[in-house]
Amino acid sequence: MSIIVVPLKVLKRVFKSRLTWFIIVSWLVFISLLMLISMDIIPFPESWVARNMLYFGILSSGIAAIILSRYNIFNYIEKIDTQNRLLKQRERMLTRINKKLLRQSNFLNLVTDSFSHPFIVVDAHNFEILMANKAFYEDHNLPDDFDIHKKKCFGISHHYDHPCNDKEHPCPVVEVKKTNKPATAIHTHKDFNGNDKIVEVNAFPVFDEATGKVKQIIEYNVDITQRIKEQKILAEKEERLRTIINTSPDAIAITQLDGTITFASEKSAQMMGMDKPAELIGKNVFDFLPPEDIEKARNTLRNLIHDNAPFERQEFKTIRKDGNVFFQETNASLLYDNQKQAFAAILITRDITDRKITEEHLLNLNQQLQEKSAQLRELNKSLEIKIKEEVETSREKDRMLILQSRQAAMGEMIGNIAHQWRQPLNTINLIIMDLLEAFNHGELDDAYLQHSYNEINKVVQGMSQTIDDFRNFFHPNKKKRVFDVNSIVEQSLSFTKPMLRAYHIETSFHKNGELYTTGYPNELLQTLINIFNNAKDALAHSDTKNKKINIKSYHTNNKAVIEILNNGNPISQENLEKIFDPYYSTKPEGQGTGLGLFISKTIIEKNMHGNLMATNTDNGVCFIIELQSTQN
Repeated sequence: MSIIVVPLKVLKRVFKSRLTWFIIVSWLVFISLLMLISMDIIPFPESWVARNMLYFGILSSGIAAIILSRYNIFNYIEKIDTQNRLLKQRERMLTRINKKLLRQSNFLNLVTDSFSHPFIVVDAHNFEILMANKAFYEDHNLPDDFDIHKKKCFGISHHYDHPCNDKEHPCPVVEVKKTNKPATAIHTHKDFNGNDKIVEVNAFPVFDEATGKVKQIIEYNVDITQRIKEQKILAEKEERLRTIINTSPDAIAITQLDGTITFASEKSAQMMGMDKPAELIGKNVFDFLPPEDIEKARNTLRNLIHDNAPFERQEFKTIRKDGNVFFQETNASLLYDNQKQAFAAILITRDITDRKITEEHLLNLNQQLQEKSAQLRELNKSLEIKIKEEVETSREKDRMLILQSRQAAMGEMIGNIAHQWRQPLNTINLIIMDLLEAFNHGELDDAYLQHSYNEINKVVQGMSQTIDDFRNFFHPNKKKRVFDVNSIVEQSLSFTKPMLRAYHIETSFHKNGELYTTGYPNELLQTLINIFNNAKDALAHSDTKNKKINIKSYHTNNKAVIEILNNGNPISQENLEKIFDPYYSTKPEGQGTGLGLFISKTIIEKNMHGNLMATNTDNGVCFIIELQSTQN
């Protein structure tokens, strides 16, 4: 058949030329004329020229047709040879390309098998596995002869018959198909034997160049089972450490090398007056220091970083959230990374305000002891009173009224002193009588005598302290100064408690934190004594059974507040509006001057720029003193 087809193709290609057809047709025309002449259909030309022309036309057209046909046949055969050579070249090229693709495929398999993590290629349309590396077989404990091709990926990894659809752990292959973007998920996979392991699944899309849609998905898994276990252990250790830190009596914080806080314990937040440790995160430790201590703290931290040596027991003043200042003692050391480079500092801080107050109190006591010795020498010589005539008339009047009120209280104060001294004097008398009895019975020796002397000396010191407190009360203040409000309240109670006990009046004092103000402490003391005396008189004439005076001090809105509540009868509205007027008194005539509360209001509002008010409550009458709060 091929022998027939090839000549036919050749003839088709030969007779495809128009010139060839023209010559053949011409040759056939001459042959036809010759045949018609031979058959006597057309008469044979008698002319010699006509006969020669007829023969020449037949001969020349035949020769031309033969030559032209041979030429076209050879030309086409040459073209066929050329095409055969091109086909052979293409065949050799395809062979080389197939070998190259085979080498690349082998190289790709070698590369994927060298991956330490399981690696598969999944058909995006039907979830069938197209390729898997050696690590995937080992990770899933698959037999060497196991044919993984055309198996569903969820069947191998989850032993499911459908893709996983857990909302917390969605199928990454499904996610890639939805979003056309890489996806990552944490899954629990099963191996061939059903053993579980936690893996991080990473999926990447492979797009079809023609359609632009996801054609295949490359997925590789990372076994994070051990990492999850270590994270749980680390979380438990962190929780234990956090518990230890938060239950520590000291405040613990971690800062960057510039002082920025990155961690703070609950004790740190409490010490700084904050609700949560998170309020401290991001702030700088220098922001909580007064200006005079900032440079000292910076130098201390700078030396810590440069010298690589921890510092201990460094004392700083610190400002709480509410503006109050306290003293802290800090120990610090550096934290280092794996390259032994310092990257943070750990600070352990303790509130030493009480200790500092005690130290300052002891120092003040020593100074007061020296001052009292000098004052005693001065008092033995003379007492001088200096009055400035340049003081304004109103101020002079107020001072005189205060002096009159103080002198009016002197009688009661002397009564208090006498009441306080009665018991110590009785104690001394008993000790002397005991000494006499011991002498008469021969029991008096050096030890007995020394013990009795010590007892008497202790009583005498107490009596001397009463004289000092009394003298300080009447010592005029020349300058305003910062003083402790709570200590003045306690001192006023020590003056008036004997008198109040005589009237069966109980007292209590509740203080909420430290309170400081600027002014004249003795004048505040006089005001409190006046209010206590007023409460004593009110309770003495009331029908209350359990008579009480409750004092409370606290800080609010930058003010130091003292509330004095007695449970006596309420004051009528008419009297309540006038009790601070001069010379106004509700006592019987001759029992009151009407100056005590007036002087008290003058002291608080004019001299100390505060407020003094009185109000009825459900439990009695409450006097409220408000003073400007001052940092110690």
